[in-house]
Amino acid sequence: MTDFPVTKVEGVQFEGFLFRIDHKTLEVKVMQEKTGISNGLAFSKDARKLYWTDSPTHQVYSFDYDNETATISNKKVIINLEDAFKTYNVESQGSEPIPDGMDFTGNERFILAVFGTNSAVEYNLQGEIEKVFKLPAEQVTNVLVAGRNGDEIFFNTAHLEHEDLDAVVKIADENEVDIGGHLFKYKAKENFQPRYQDLWKGTVNV
Repeated sequence: MTDFPVTKVEGVQFEGFLFRIDHKTLEVKVMQEKTGISNGLAFSKDARKLYWTDSPTHQVYSFDYDNETATISNKKVIINLEDAFKTYNVESQGSEPIPDGMDFTGNERFILAVFGTNSAVEYNLQGEIEKVFKLPAEQVTNVLVAGRNGDEIFFNTAHLEHEDLDAVVKIADENEVDIGGHLFKYKAKENFQPRYQDLWKGTVNV
């Protein structure tokens, strides 16, 4: 992806990549070229589908994944946020809905952080909205399903002045309009079946 200071001058240049690292050999392989901001990744439960966001396109894509050859094919748009947020007024809100990080649940759904909308959205595999989580932070960046009983969701958020390296993130205050820059936890009434087994099992070279 293009570094953010550069995008202020040139805009986002589609010169990024989606990489795959072999967990045994640590070999790096290019899976997609000319990406904008390669972002959230999630596999289906049977590992035959890969879901991926390229933030500037406002889209979430699905691929067929071949476990034997470790290759992807049949790229499709599963979610177009410009369609999902048709009633979202960019001018009044001050930003546009951008797909960011996501996490897959064990019940074959995924929760997508939507940067710029104070929300994260739970989708089914057909790209249909199941639930919307609202947060007191405009810039929601990532999601993690967790908890001993699988009923907790953690949300990463960015401070509104995250590009200002001298900005001070205040302690969360209920009186603040936006308290981005904090980590939030949501306690649900259902088990999202977190996929704890999806951890790095390869070697690490230090």
